[in-house]
Amino acid sequence: MDLNGRLDILLSSRTISPEVDATVRRVIERMADPWGLTLTEENGSRLVTHLAMALMRISRGEIVESMDRESLEEFKASVSFPQAMVIASDIISFAKLTIPESEREYLDANICLILEAEDK
Repeated sequence: MDLNGRLDILLSSRTISPEVDATVRRVIERMADPWGLTLTEENGSRLVTHLAMALMRISRGEIVESMDRESLEEFKASVSFPQAMVIASDIISFAKLTIPESEREYLDANICLILEAEDK
C-alpha cells in the first residue's frame, strides 16, 4: 500500500473527512517541494496517519495528551530536530492549521524521524 492508498482507506471508511484528506495530500506535496522529502509508505506512514487523525481530533475538539517528557527530550536532542521544527512550522502555515502544542510535539517528532532516516 502507498500513502494515497492509506488515505483512500481512511476516507472511504469515514475515519477522516474529505477536507482532512485534501489537507494531508497537500502536505505530502509540500514535503517534496520545497523540502525535498519524498514521502513513501516506509518513511511517511507515521506522519500521514498522525496528521490525518490529529486533524480529525482537532475538528471534534478532542485533545491528545502531550508526549511523555523523556521521549520529547530525546527528540529535542536529535540534530534533525531544529529542521523538523522549521518544516512543521512551514506545514502549519502552508496548510493554515491550528494545532495544539500536544499535537505539535508529535508532528515535530514524526518529521524528525523522517529527517533522521534520510540521513542514514
